[in-house]
Amino acid sequence: GRTGAELKCLKPETDSDTQTAIFGTVVKNIAVQCCEQGNPDDGGCKRHIDGDPGDCLAGMPPAANTYEQAAAICAARSSPTLQLGLCNRSCAGTGCQYNQYPVFTNKPCARTPIPGNGAAVLDGNTGAELYCLLPNRDETTITAQKAGEERNIAVQCCVKGSSDDFGCKRHIDGDPDDCLAGKPPAANTYEEAAAICAARSTSTLQLGLCDRSCAGTGCQYNQSPVFTNRPCALDPIPDGGVKIVRGDGSGFIQCLTPGQEKDVLTSSWPNAGDEIRNVAIQCCVTGSTTDAGCRRFTGTSNVDTCVAGLADEGGIKAFTYNEAVAKCRTLGSEVGEDLELCSRSCKNTGCEYNVQPVLTKLPCPVGRGSTGLIW
Repeated sequence: GRTGAELKCLKPETDSDTQTAIFGTVVKNIAVQCCEQGNPDDGGCKRHIDGDPGDCLAGMPPAANTYEQAAAICAARSSPTLQLGLCNRSCAGTGCQYNQYPVFTNKPCARTPIPGNGAAVLDGNTGAELYCLLPNRDETTITAQKAGEERNIAVQCCVKGSSDDFGCKRHIDGDPDDCLAGKPPAANTYEEAAAICAARSTSTLQLGLCDRSCAGTGCQYNQSPVFTNRPCALDPIPDGGVKIVRGDGSGFIQCLTPGQEKDVLTSSWPNAGDEIRNVAIQCCVTGSTTDAGCRRFTGTSNVDTCVAGLADEGGIKAFTYNEAVAKCRTLGSEVGEDLELCSRSCKNTGCEYNVQPVLTKLPCPVGRGSTGLIW
């Protein structure tokens, strides 16, 4: 109600009963204020009516209301000459001490979506990756496993542009009780965590989610998983490597070995001279053992639904190993299946990948290096 910073995003599917938001480190009722429709400045703000400071729309201190109830209050206090609705601004300084509270608005949320390559949840002590938040799967995720139990993921912020732990902010202004997510940490989603960092920023202290664990910087968050904006490390290539094979199942082509996780996947194609092709990506239902679990495409096979595109319509898309693992996980979240790299060629399952090299998770033959081609 004072700075106008976004504190929480109310979503229709989860927040129809929400009446509170974290303000600083305290959970407070969200205050109701209304605005004169068509008046874009704070002269149209109404925290009270007719200049009566005792006629605060939500009371003082503000009573508990949902978004629907807040909108109903504005409608009820309207008149033929004063048409009111929820505001699209903070209306700071317009009375009722609502500067000290979160306030309802009709302003669309300034969303911070989970990045396309995921966001790592780290151990607040060791920095080990505990979980990978993925778009279209983890928008409502608030917990991760640490030490064998589900714990709320703590919010911590870092000074933008900083690279060491001096830029870490688990609390502000050196106040060990001003923990950004509370102590113990309250439940927050990735989007809400990003909003907290934005809300606690100032003109001289620009904050965002961290790319590190910030171990030892307070609030006992060493005992919690912590949000970051760090891309997920995903799975390293297993020791011994994995096979790239012919898509028609007729043979092994070459081995992809540890250390090549970020290399673009290409392969020579047998009997095609010196032609180098991008390796096609295909996914399989986790635990499946037959080609019924193969997913070279979703829905109907075409250039948009084939996992790696089509060779004769724009070419096979380039992937790294890490991107291939992420693609299967993300695709799985989109279609409601648990998908991973395949343990077979998946021949004859579409997208003309029978005539392409395809990535698998099959272990390489013993002694085969990444340059040993066999067909």
